[in-house]
Amino acid sequence: MGSFIIEFLFEIAVEAVFHWLPKRSREKILARHINRLRKEDWFCELERDYRYEYIICQNSRVRKFLSREKNIKLITNVDTEKDKFIKLIEEEHHKFTTGR
Repeated sequence: MGSFIIEFLFEIAVEAVFHWLPKRSREKILARHINRLRKEDWFCELERDYRYEYIICQNSRVRKFLSREKNIKLITNVDTEKDKFIKLIEEEHHKFTTGR
């Protein structure tokens, strides 16, 4: 329980610092995380799909998700989290194409 609280407080601190970083620094962090994911075959396949490439690069929800180090570790190490991320991209693509 104590570990969870410490991790939660750390996550809040990281979010606060990240919020105040200049946009350029945030873009660098995002680019670094995307480059790490490009080493994964499943991500390369997803990014090569023209339907999802735009969503990965431009969608604010996906970009926010990819900006967090914790999320990158989860989707590279846990298959269920990877599947949730892929579902997020598919849902955001559906919203984008249907206008919802």
